[in-house]
Amino acid sequence: MVKSLLIVTASVLTNGLLVRLLSSDASVSSVTSVRNTDEALHTLKQQQPTMIVADIARHSEHALAALATLKAAAPRSRIAVLIDEADAIVQRKCFNLGASWVFDKSTEFERLIDLVHNKS
Repeated sequence: MVKSLLIVTASVLTNGLLVRLLSSDASVSSVTSVRNTDEALHTLKQQQPTMIVADIARHSEHALAALATLKAAAPRSRIAVLIDEADAIVQRKCFNLGASWVFDKSTEFERLIDLVHNKS
């Protein structure tokens, strides 16, 4: 059951869309959004969300390392990754770093929304 969400994205557009779509679910108690890993770590010191939605850049090793950092800071939180071009290699890397789900941002965005609504 999803009770609280933490959204980590630098994209204003993605952030606005996720907050609007996910906070509309009555069974989601809170949606917090931050712009980067540092803000996420600060937030995770104060609250441990049920789910973290991390929008990461495909070609950034720093972004992939941030995924491991988020998992270490919130070991009980499930992490859903939004990434461009989520091929099998990138998906495997994300799963190995702690992701529970990996969604291609351009083709599977709605699957993420459905996941949250169905887990609620």
